[in-house]
Amino acid sequence: SMKLDDRGAIHKTLMAYLPEKERDRLAADLIKGNTRKRAEMLASLARLRKDGYSVTHSERVLGLTAIAAPIRDTNDTSNYVVAISGPTVRMEHRIDEFVALLLKCTGDISRRLGAPTPPATARPTPARPKKKSPRA
Repeated sequence: SMKLDDRGAIHKTLMAYLPEKERDRLAADLIKGNTRKRAEMLASLARLRKDGYSVTHSERVLGLTAIAAPIRDTNDTSNYVVAISGPTVRMEHRIDEFVALLLKCTGDISRRLGAPTPPATARPTPARPKKKSPRA
């Protein structure tokens, strides 16, 4: 079995979907003696569960961005993830696009495995302002 830590999209996603008692125990083991940091980690994992995916930049490898989302099964548990990663410089302007593709992929796999709840969907992102063309 994989030893989870609090760095990287895959580890964070797997940790976020652990049963609550196991998640709390792991958070206590990872962050000993600092209740505030442990509470911040658990709040971050709760946001990840709500969003349905994790995005990290340079947490495990400098200059690498990773995006991970869970695969759910018939019991609506998540023991597996699908992740994509690449150089941050190539991914940073396309995160929304990659998240949407990843959530479609994990949703399709989860449905095929009999997951009872609908998959997460990407949060709507604010419209980006269009660049004005220089006037002649």
